[in-house]
Amino acid sequence: MLVVFRESHCPTVAAGTLSIFALSGAVGSGIWGMLAERFSIRLISVGTFAVSACSLALLLVANHPVIAYVFAALFGLTARGEAAMGPILVSHYFGRRSFGSISGVVTPINMLGLGLGPVAGAVAFDLTGGYQSIILIFIGAFILRSEEHTSELQSHHDLVCRLLLEK
Repeated sequence: MLVVFRESHCPTVAAGTLSIFALSGAVGSGIWGMLAERFSIRLISVGTFAVSACSLALLLVANHPVIAYVFAALFGLTARGEAAMGPILVSHYFGRRSFGSISGVVTPINMLGLGLGPVAGAVAFDLTGGYQSIILIFIGAFILRSEEHTSELQSHHDLVCRLLLEK
C-alpha cells in the first residue's frame, strides 16, 4: 500500500495512510464482532467484501490525500471484518465440533494467499509498470466473494417466501 501512494504522493501521506489503515483495523475488530452477534453472518460477509471492493476502487483514483485516507479507513475496517468473520463462518457452516479440523486446512491456504498477494503485485508492476491491473483483479475477487454470499442469501429468501406462500 505504501508503494502505491509513494508513487503519487509524498512519504508523509503514505505514512499517514498506513497509520489510518492500522487504527481503523483496530476499531473494526470490535465493530464486526458486535455486528456478527446482531445480524446475519452472510449479510455481514457481503458487506465486508462489497466495501472492500469499493475501497480498492478508491485506490485507483487516489489523487488527493483525503481520498487516500478514506481508502485506508474503509479498507482497514473491512480487512479486520474479513479476519473476524473467517472463524465465525467456519463455525457457522461446519459447527464447533469440526472447527479445529476445518481451520487447520483453511488457515494455511489463507496464509498462502496473503503471502502471494504482494508477489502478484510485484509481478503486475514489473509487467505493466503500475498496480492498476492487480488492483482490478483484487476488486473482481472481492465482487465474486460478495456475489457468492449474495446468491446464498437470495436462495434462502426464496425458500422462506415459498414456505410462507404454501401456508
